[in-house]
Amino acid sequence: MAERIRLAASPDSPGLARHFVADLLARWDYSHLIPDVVLMTSEIATNAVIHAGEPFSVGVEDLGSGVRVTVDDPIPDWPVLRQATPLDTSGRGLQIVDALASASGTTPNPGCGKSVWFEASA
Repeated sequence: MAERIRLAASPDSPGLARHFVADLLARWDYSHLIPDVVLMTSEIATNAVIHAGEPFSVGVEDLGSGVRVTVDDPIPDWPVLRQATPLDTSGRGLQIVDALASASGTTPNPGCGKSVWFEASA
């Protein structure tokens, strides 16, 4: 089972993505995954707003043993894992995803753009 939402590149979109994902996880009996999955979703949705600056979509797939969340945007540039210093006010999003996800990555989309994704195991 999979669900998808399309969002504008606006400041409220990461919040809408968080609510969308949390509602699905609760319906699919993955409530225990909500805190980590919502945090990771927020990070990659925020990256789409800041770095892609174009409408994007968030997809959530029930894998049976967890979930996969995908953020698709039309920009082909891949995200870069930064090493933020303690004084940096941003740049930790992919570090958070890398630390919490059971798997994560970026794949090209046919035609244009990319998918940034992560999986969380139940």
